[in-house]
Amino acid sequence: MKQHSSWPFLLRNGVLASALLLLSAAAYGQAPPGPIQGPPSRDPAPAPVATKAKPAAPRTPRELRDFSGAWRLNHDDSDDPRQKQDEEQRSRQRDSGGFGGRRGGIGYPGGGYGGGGRRDSDDDRERLRPAFNPWESLNVTQKEGELDLSDDSGAKQTFFTDGRKVEKSKDPTNVQNPAKWDVNRLTTEEKLSNGRKLIRTYELSPEGDQLFETFKIDNRSGYPLSIRYVYDTVPQTKP
Repeated sequence: MKQHSSWPFLLRNGVLASALLLLSAAAYGQAPPGPIQGPPSRDPAPAPVATKAKPAAPRTPRELRDFSGAWRLNHDDSDDPRQKQDEEQRSRQRDSGGFGGRRGGIGYPGGGYGGGGRRDSDDDRERLRPAFNPWESLNVTQKEGELDLSDDSGAKQTFFTDGRKVEKSKDPTNVQNPAKWDVNRLTTEEKLSNGRKLIRTYELSPEGDQLFETFKIDNRSGYPLSIRYVYDTVPQTKP
């Protein structure tokens, strides 16, 4: 009887075993189900985007009537009184053909002339002084029907808004005037000599962080002088 060689049989078994081992290794190293994750990025993480601070919300009508607090003059945002006076004089001279000088103009306290070429009275000069020499600081307190302004030197001005009759003050460091509210603007009017008027207004900016003080000197000649001063709020320090 003829015997078959076992070599081919062993060879087939060896090839089959090797294939099974390779399949097992591939199955063992296969990634879990789901999307394939790439290698970690070496790029630095993006910097967080800075968020802009929200602007202060506009105040309500009631808050816009509250001027109380400490205020400091902002020279950069305020008018230059001498420059405003020079502009008024140039307008007058231009419209009069180069003539007119200071006659009927608005004089700087201490040497100016009033309407009709007359010098301002002592009383006029005192009343006009704040328009040309603003306070460097303001401290404002309010209560029902009254608003008090004072500076660091002790000078004080009081405005009454309750309609009371106010006697003309003789003390220039403690002036009292009647005033009225025009929406959110406080307005007071003083009579000067020669038919002139000094109109003063106070108003807050919409954000409430600035106080506007405006002087308008009406000399009835068609050349009123308007000067505005801007005060910044002074933050209150916590005790």
